[in-house]
Amino acid sequence: MLTSLLRELVVVTPVILETYDQLQNSVNRYLPVSVRTNISETVKRNLSLGVLRRGEDVKKVSQCYLSTTSGPLAGFLFISTDKVAFCSERSMKVFTQKCHMLRIRYKVATPLKKIKFVNQSKNVQKPTQKYIEIVTENLLISGLWV
Repeated sequence: MLTSLLRELVVVTPVILETYDQLQNSVNRYLPVSVRTNISETVKRNLSLGVLRRGEDVKKVSQCYLSTTSGPLAGFLFISTDKVAFCSERSMKVFTQKCHMLRIRYKVATPLKKIKFVNQSKNVQKPTQKYIEIVTENLLISGLWV
């Protein structure tokens, strides 16, 4: 029920996906990830970076922006049989306690069984854009512009 509701909310960009095993063994896993014009190549690289687990079936993939306190973060929204996940397109700089810089991808994953409810609204100025708010059992709220 919840999976079908989420599928209806997301505007889908058609993507041809290979199996996870093929992606994991792909050479793209070892290449630096950058945003390219070909969305299917970008999604394949993101999947090879471990966004999905073995046996998990991807239902929808869509480009979106995650609302953060420091502004919107471009990436991909993955809706699968097990969870809703977000993975940023580009890596971010973060600093350790010892002031060493690391580059990481921003990833958020929420199991479907932990989602309490989903709110949807449209952008008044751009009706094709949707804002999806996902509220979990522990009241964490994720805001996504799709």
